[in-house]
Amino acid sequence: MNASHNIRGTRIDAVEAVDAARRGILDYSLDRDPSVKSALKSGHPETPLLVERLDRPGDAYYLVPWRIKEGVVFIVEVDAATGAMLASSTFPNPIPSPFLLPEEAAHYAAREFPQYTLGKPRLVWKPCRESTSSMRPFYQIPCDHGFLYVDMEGSTLLELTPLGLGGTH
Repeated sequence: MNASHNIRGTRIDAVEAVDAARRGILDYSLDRDPSVKSALKSGHPETPLLVERLDRPGDAYYLVPWRIKEGVVFIVEVDAATGAMLASSTFPNPIPSPFLLPEEAAHYAAREFPQYTLGKPRLVWKPCRESTSSMRPFYQIPCDHGFLYVDMEGSTLLELTPLGLGGTH
């Protein structure tokens, strides 16, 4: 196994994440869905995206988008430590791309907050009001005041709002 060191031990690499996604699709019979079956035959996995969990330091997962000519058809989420498939999501119609590129996230943040000096974006996620789905991570961008967050629609946020009961934090 080709693995790099992380806080919890080893982490699979992007190639292993794709292999784990393929295994998960077959293990859970997701290929019974005609769009998934077709994408497995005529499409290909895009480069897996590593997402770090902010609520569980040291934990991370990969999102593996599956593309056909018309766009992305489904995404598989794979644990970066174990290679276990955690979740999957299919789209009713192919979409161009469910994720921004790091450069796009940096552009949105710089446009919204031109007064800040920005660092390199990294994909992160934690359950919050802005995203309760691990399939919808954020780019966290270091800046002069701490961090900015950019969601996959390009909205720039100063913070992620914790989930709370009755509007409390």
